[in-house]
Amino acid sequence: MLGVEGRRAMTSCAIASRRLRSGAMALFALAAVLLPASVQAETMAQALSDAYLVNPVLNAERARLRAIDEQVAFAKSGLRPFVSGTADTNYTNQNSTTGTPGALDFGAAGLTSDGVNHPHGYGVQLSQPLFEGFRNLNAIRQAKAEVQAQRELLRAVEQTT
Repeated sequence: MLGVEGRRAMTSCAIASRRLRSGAMALFALAAVLLPASVQAETMAQALSDAYLVNPVLNAERARLRAIDEQVAFAKSGLRPFVSGTADTNYTNQNSTTGTPGALDFGAAGLTSDGVNHPHGYGVQLSQPLFEGFRNLNAIRQAKAEVQAQRELLRAVEQTT
């Protein structure tokens, strides 16, 4: 059994703990009144947007999706015409002398000719494939399927994030 001193000590402890609890409750109530204006819940779209800004895994998956998406345009290029071109240029300088320079016959004496030529040429070739055994169409289908698969992988990463 507790004596008078023990009962007084317990009572003062109980009073002190009540005061502490009431002070904490008042502080909590004050914080609850002042803070609600600044604290708001995020929507799922806002949370995903914030995750895209700071999460390197999501950014890497988005970059991979963009790279795979470019393969569709590459596959479609097989259906487009091919254009190739060539060009050339040249320079020739020709000096020639005919006859004998010491002859008295002026008609046959030392005829010289100087010639400078600048030959050039160019060419353009256009070819359009008509049928290549469904290779181009299947390449386009494959590229589109890979894009769809990568989109689903991105969705999976979004969900785990």
